[in-house]
Amino acid sequence: MTQLCIPPLVPIERVGRSGRQLRGDAGKRIATYRLLGLVAMLLLAIAGAPPTSAQTLSEAVAAYKRGDYATANRWFRRLAEQGVARAQAALGLMYENGRGVRRNDAEAVRWYRRAAEQGFAAAQSALGVMYAKGRGVPQSDKEAVRWFRRAAEGGDALAQGILGKFYENGVGVPRDPVRAYKWYRLAASSTNAKVRRGAAANLRRLGQRLTPAQIARAQRLARQWRPRKPTARTTRPRARAERLPAGTNASLAFRNAVRAHARGNHAAAYRGFRRLAEQGFAAAQFNLGLMYSSGKGVPQDHAEAAKWYRRASDQGNAGAQNMLGFLYGRGLGVRKNNAAAARWYRRAAEQGHARAQFNLGTMYRRGHGVAKNPVKAARWYRRAAEQGVVQAQNNLGFMYETGSGVPRDRVAALKWYTIAAARFSDSNDRSFAARNRGRVAARLTAAQRARAQRLARQWRPRKETARRSRPGHGGSGTRGGIAETRRRVANVQRLLAELGYDPGPADGVMGPRTRAAIRAFQTTVGLPADGRLSNGLAAAFVVAIRAVRATRKASAGVGPQRRGMRKASTGSGFRVSRQGLILTNAHVVRGCAEVRVAPAPNVPSRRVAVSARNDPADLALLRGQAGRPSAAFRLGRGVRPAARVLVAGYPLHDLLSAGVNVSTGNVAALAGPGDDHRLIQITAPVQKGNSGGPVLDSAGNVVGVVVSKLNALKVARATGDIPQNVNFAVSAGTARAFLDAEGVAYSTAPSDKPRAPEDVAAAARKFTVLVECWK
Repeated sequence: MTQLCIPPLVPIERVGRSGRQLRGDAGKRIATYRLLGLVAMLLLAIAGAPPTSAQTLSEAVAAYKRGDYATANRWFRRLAEQGVARAQAALGLMYENGRGVRRNDAEAVRWYRRAAEQGFAAAQSALGVMYAKGRGVPQSDKEAVRWFRRAAEGGDALAQGILGKFYENGVGVPRDPVRAYKWYRLAASSTNAKVRRGAAANLRRLGQRLTPAQIARAQRLARQWRPRKPTARTTRPRARAERLPAGTNASLAFRNAVRAHARGNHAAAYRGFRRLAEQGFAAAQFNLGLMYSSGKGVPQDHAEAAKWYRRASDQGNAGAQNMLGFLYGRGLGVRKNNAAAARWYRRAAEQGHARAQFNLGTMYRRGHGVAKNPVKAARWYRRAAEQGVVQAQNNLGFMYETGSGVPRDRVAALKWYTIAAARFSDSNDRSFAARNRGRVAARLTAAQRARAQRLARQWRPRKETARRSRPGHGGSGTRGGIAETRRRVANVQRLLAELGYDPGPADGVMGPRTRAAIRAFQTTVGLPADGRLSNGLAAAFVVAIRAVRATRKASAGVGPQRRGMRKASTGSGFRVSRQGLILTNAHVVRGCAEVRVAPAPNVPSRRVAVSARNDPADLALLRGQAGRPSAAFRLGRGVRPAARVLVAGYPLHDLLSAGVNVSTGNVAALAGPGDDHRLIQITAPVQKGNSGGPVLDSAGNVVGVVVSKLNALKVARATGDIPQNVNFAVSAGTARAFLDAEGVAYSTAPSDKPRAPEDVAAAARKFTVLVECWK
């Protein structure tokens, strides 16, 4: 990837708790109002969440109040990165006070600003304090007044009282006792007792110095005041079309900004991009991020660049998604997170962004943020190389030369080295590719070298849309696929059987059974599950067969014979995406030599890969067969105590019915033992084997994942009483946070239309699966 010219980061100097002091009495005034309850008021404002995030936000606030700052930080950050203003303000508060994170005023300002720009009054007030005290930003009374005024106009009583002090003393604004009296009067109606008492005292003191006419005017201004809603400029931009109709003002302004940047007039370019970016124009947001990244026209600020990249990324801008992955991969402006980098690269790569495809291939080759996988690395390198990314062409040549992720093919290696050597602009890179080319050419015959050179001359860069077109049904000219001749199909059937799949007899007929086996194998190795033969499939077979045969060879050597595996235990799980991903408990798959799942009822179980695991949350993700029905999570307000729920799973599988068993009950509490808000308590009966199964509400949507039951024997010994139906499940919020962290595209649905329990049970049988642990 093209490297940005980024100087070393300067460490942030740590300052005392009070930060920079204001001149005269200003610092005392701000500190006084700070003590009047900014932290408490900010928490109260944060807790008043909209319905879509109420449950998770309330859980985060509860964690903060009980001192579990690590949990609070994790919840607030997830919501903040989704654009929830209250969570952004809470994250700023944690950075300002060093709760759960290292104290960092600059980070606090960054999160306060993101919430403030969405019109969140409490964050605007907090940002005003930071400007007034010079913490995380250069001290500026005018900027402080600007943010206090926006908060006060939105109805924030604390900001109204502070703004009254600024007008009374002429700090950042001309001295105006009438306006000071107006703001004091408005603040005196606050529901916060401390703010109300402070404002009332200021009213009495200032009223002694004003004439009756001045007081009457101030009272009239206060009566006429109405809280203002955030303007369109301060609210979060709505997603809109990337391209506006030609001739519109925005389109013309964008072209003018691009031309200004090309001429070197970065100041004019910045003004143009900024104006359009604040209106929600994704291309302008991306370009504004580039200017902040490079420091052209503005001081270099990776945090500000990340903010604009994220806004453009949320609208689907692939270039911004790629750059956001770059920042996460290097920890510029955001905390270094290779998993997040890989997710953003993938989103851009799947849209055909060539640079992102190369970056994602490198992540897979190195195992950064994703499991190391040379097959996937080669696949993404090939897509980037076909679009003309010269670094991907060189790397693809190396993979063909060494047989890493693809069958060894020195002719193909020489082809890609030749193309790269001719297209590298840097002389050192060009020399490196030329040495690679010479090394491979020395090991080929004259005919092979001629063939590779001919392929290199015939190569032309292709757009991603051409490569991603659906393969045809046969013929060697089908891009991305190979002819399904009887010999090739028979070979594939034998390989699938050797790998433990069930393709049917090796008769060379591509029937439904064979295609189902191919899709299962493609899902396991991370290829598109289309059931077709392709070059990528052939490469994956080579890697898988090598691994299986090497294992067999090792087990056949000197020493004790390898013990046959047996089914050690069973649990439950349920599909959460159309790609076949299955959610279960971590303890269900912990310590297993193999994890197996039946792809369909009455079908023998097949081995599946454990894609991810989170032991503290007791959740795991398995890769099953794609295309099967999946569950949806409850959307909107979280489940409440006494709500009816249904549990599906495979309890006591060797004793009870072989099919899905269901039981019903209620939500008893929204916390588990020790007031653990990651869990919910249910009364629905569960048994051994229910672990990992879904807990569904009356509409059939997921509200939890069964995790455990209370040990009746231990409780009876301790209390003399046997507990009845005290069982626990991982909350839907915790499960969704885990899926979000792994980049899973799960479904949500409203629960406003209850269904009959038998209908919910029938739907649960379609997505609930038996999970087997083999040792």
